[in-house]
Amino acid sequence: MSYYRSPLMFFTALCLAMILGCSDPGPAEEAGKKVDEAVESVEEALDPAGPAEKAGRKIDETMEDMGEALESED
Repeated sequence: MSYYRSPLMFFTALCLAMILGCSDPGPAEEAGKKVDEAVESVEEALDPAGPAEKAGRKIDETMEDMGEALESED
């Protein structure tokens, strides 16, 4: 009986630690988000696509979002 009890208690403690320990973003996570945003803005600035191609991409993204929304309603 005690053979099964130890891993079960460890797993329960691990799950609780993961749930309770990850609620507040730390400074490293916030810095990572800022780096991601900076990289995205640089990529957008260096994008050689013209306005028509950018509009086409937006239309494609919107159509994908609509398709996903319709699939989730089913």
